[in-house]
Amino acid sequence: MNYRPGIPRYLQIADAIRHELRDEGERIASEHALCARFKVSRPTIRQALDVLVQEGDSIATPAVGHSRPPPRAVTGSSGSSARWAT
Repeated sequence: MNYRPGIPRYLQIADAIRHELRDEGERIASEHALCARFKVSRPTIRQALDVLVQEGDSIATPAVGHSRPPPRAVTGSSGSSARWAT
């Protein structure tokens, strides 16, 4: 990966992981595998994964890892109809 100057690496890595996630429940590679792939330290990978969790693009499950969450239901302004957020 070619890192862009001026943007923290963990944000660039989070963006790369986010764009690869396709299906609900899809597992994200282990921290060890991500360290090797992106050639960064584990704390940098953890920061990237934390960003994904905070933004709702990943679920962290202890002893299992990270995965893509199911779609979220979103209600309209009237609250009467639900649609799925993407």
